[in-house]
Amino acid sequence: MINGEGLEAGGRQVSGGIGFVVNPVSGNGRGRRVWGKLERVLQDRKINYQVRFTGRIGEAEKLAAELARQSDLSTIVAVGGDGTVHEVVNGLYQWLQDNDSGQMNYSARKQATIRMGYIPAGSGNDFARAHQIPRYPLEALELILSNHVVGNASHAGIGDKAYEPAQPSHAIDLIKFSNNRVAVNVVGAGLDGQVAHEANHASYKPWCNRFGLGGIAYVISLVRILFSYQPCSLSINVDGQNETLTDVWLIAVANSPYYGGGMKICPQAQSDDGIAEICVVYRVSRWTLLRMFPQVFSGAHVSHPGVHFYRGRKITLRADKELFLQADGEGEKFTQLVIEMLPAYLPILNGKNTLN
Repeated sequence: MINGEGLEAGGRQVSGGIGFVVNPVSGNGRGRRVWGKLERVLQDRKINYQVRFTGRIGEAEKLAAELARQSDLSTIVAVGGDGTVHEVVNGLYQWLQDNDSGQMNYSARKQATIRMGYIPAGSGNDFARAHQIPRYPLEALELILSNHVVGNASHAGIGDKAYEPAQPSHAIDLIKFSNNRVAVNVVGAGLDGQVAHEANHASYKPWCNRFGLGGIAYVISLVRILFSYQPCSLSINVDGQNETLTDVWLIAVANSPYYGGGMKICPQAQSDDGIAEICVVYRVSRWTLLRMFPQVFSGAHVSHPGVHFYRGRKITLRADKELFLQADGEGEKFTQLVIEMLPAYLPILNGKNTLN
């Protein structure tokens, strides 16, 4: 057991409170509306919980770490979009680093760790898509509560739906990159990074979010940037094997298949195998790239001759010019980037199919 009263290896329920990190402005204000619904359920069931609200970019990371330090909480839940997930994951990662200096393996770490849950309230919600977390907030909450015993509170299913207990002992890999940061979905560079930067700062993104079309903002940004963007040359080293590529449009290093609001950039990626899937698009024309783009949503692009895949645990990229980088949709710039997989690093509450 964990601490004498937590999760057993067989996946039994866990006692302890739940900490929520809520981004009220995610999804053009959807985060605030979702929290109102969650709060009523938590209060009606007398659940032991704490909540923190973000007020600026980056604050979810600090709030997640603060909640993790509290001994009476066993789960930290992100309520927002993939950007909120990214920040909460980094907060928990830093908390783990502070506690074990990065040396604790998973079998030891799970004795003292906090599990992460997620309730979608953003525009893309790729983390939920990759881990079978229900898209409807109250169903996602039920998935989390199914793993908690809090006093004598009843955790009956919402409506006529019930869920198999999630598997809190299931740990996912993380992608470690520059400045000791981590990503949970995808680290993308080149055109991909620049499009993500444009979409995040676009005036049309709030309008797309308002109608539940967050992925459309990415498409609009792609069309706006594509005809002025210049591909680059770069060297890529995967587990010691080096290759130089020219006319590179984008590189995506994936821990899970999805990014950008449902694009299946690396269909074979798995978040629990310790290996990154790397997609490189190069030596194609702009028009070919534009025609290829719709295929990414189904994963059909994998057979195109301009798309190449690698697999590995440590990846080094060296570009001939400064490139935009996006990690779970959050951006920066680089000319050299070292990426390393951290296997089985973060336990999460992932989804199961509903029971009839």
